[in-house]
Amino acid sequence: AHPQVLTAAARVREAYLTFLSSLRGLGFAMVDNGGLLKIVPEAEETISYSMPAFRYKKRVMVFFAGWSSHVGIYPVPQNSPQLIAELEPWRDGKGTLRFPLDTPLPFDLISRVVMGLKSQIDEKAQATKTATAKA
Repeated sequence: AHPQVLTAAARVREAYLTFLSSLRGLGFAMVDNGGLLKIVPEAEETISYSMPAFRYKKRVMVFFAGWSSHVGIYPVPQNSPQLIAELEPWRDGKGTLRFPLDTPLPFDLISRVVMGLKSQIDEKAQATKTATAKA
């Protein structure tokens, strides 16, 4: 068997997850062990703005960061009024979700955030394709 070769982004992610685990006993399972990649298999790990992130269709889809008192997820999907309303308790400004370290992460809700962000990218790609076809 060949040893697993990690990309630079994957090595940074692993170091970051170790840091998150030290802050939070449960770790950040949404991104640990490819959890997010199970939701959007086409996504690619990357580092952007010095944070672990996932790229989808050449666009950064979602960032995550561990802070001393919370886990941040950026940005917030804007295409679902129902989801926007559900996210209100964790909103901190227009594009930030803050999940306190002293409470369990709502993984189902975070999964829907990721799917909403994927959907936004798909909608923009379709709109661009339609506009290009009309030109």
